[in-house]
Amino acid sequence: MRFKSNRPQDSIYQGQLCLVTALPSDDNQNVPVAIQPPGKRILQAHDQDSLRTVGVTKETGLVHSYYRSKCRRHQYPLELFVASTVHKTMGNTIPAIPSSRNSQFDLFCGK
Repeated sequence: MRFKSNRPQDSIYQGQLCLVTALPSDDNQNVPVAIQPPGKRILQAHDQDSLRTVGVTKETGLVHSYYRSKCRRHQYPLELFVASTVHKTMGNTIPAIPSSRNSQFDLFCGK
């Protein structure tokens, strides 16, 4: 997983990787996460015991209007970080992008 917001008081920043260590049983509980150091993009299995663990609480989002109704979301500031599309990564700082090009899909090869 990775964080979607900044929490400077806990030294947690947007895009920083983390590992959820347990799921909450109550709706208002904290989610314990092990935090990867900033800038590290690969989580090794043997590193999990040395990571710092913090509790993440739900954050309140903006008010959304839909016709005459208004709603507000309360959600954990975490998102799944397994794979991303080009559109989803816009605005993120990414050191390298792995890709594969197959001869079947030569859309932009200039032929």
